[in-house]
Amino acid sequence: MIYQGIVELSKEGSYVWIVWLLAAMFGSALTLASFMKLIQAIFFGDSLTEKTKTAKEVSPWMWLPTLTLALLCLVFGVFAARLPIKYYLLPYLGEIPLQGFFAPQWALLLLIAGLLCGAIFYLIANLKTVRTAPVFTGGEDLPPEETKVSATHFYDSIKNLPLLKGIYKEAEQNQFDLYEQGSRATFWFSDILKSIHQGLLHTYLAWCLIGLVVLMFLLCR
Repeated sequence: MIYQGIVELSKEGSYVWIVWLLAAMFGSALTLASFMKLIQAIFFGDSLTEKTKTAKEVSPWMWLPTLTLALLCLVFGVFAARLPIKYYLLPYLGEIPLQGFFAPQWALLLLIAGLLCGAIFYLIANLKTVRTAPVFTGGEDLPPEETKVSATHFYDSIKNLPLLKGIYKEAEQNQFDLYEQGSRATFWFSDILKSIHQGLLHTYLAWCLIGLVVLMFLLCR
């Protein structure tokens, strides 16, 4: 609906819609990046540890709230125009025209088809009988830290792009970290003060005299 609103705004002749389009695309990219961590934790986590082998299904009191929220997402997403907008928004906003080309029903059908294909493949392949073994090379087992896929591995192809490779290199050195840059500036200034602080009394008196002269000069002006 956000992208559809941007397309409708572009028909008014103004070019401000380009800003909103870039912002929406940037938000979509960040949303995708944030879910990479979730995908890594679900599908590439430690699935063969002793704890997971003895894990049991939680009680219905723990998975029923999640199932309820998932069903609400379907209702408010797929059937938005027929249920929530019609019965919860229009009575308060009045009759407003609802025009658009977004058809979530097709997305739902494709999602169901994908789940059915996965279920059929699971039944045909009989994955329950597949033997699992630790990863090894040259006859030697590899440590888990060398074989585990982390969420950051999904971004390797982006990090190696010519335009972004230098930026990522600077980012790894904390060049864009405000805290790191602030601490570097603080330590740089403290090093200057440290070089001044020599423990010699006549040096301190000289600095006091210089400071007094500067202060008198400013006051006289």
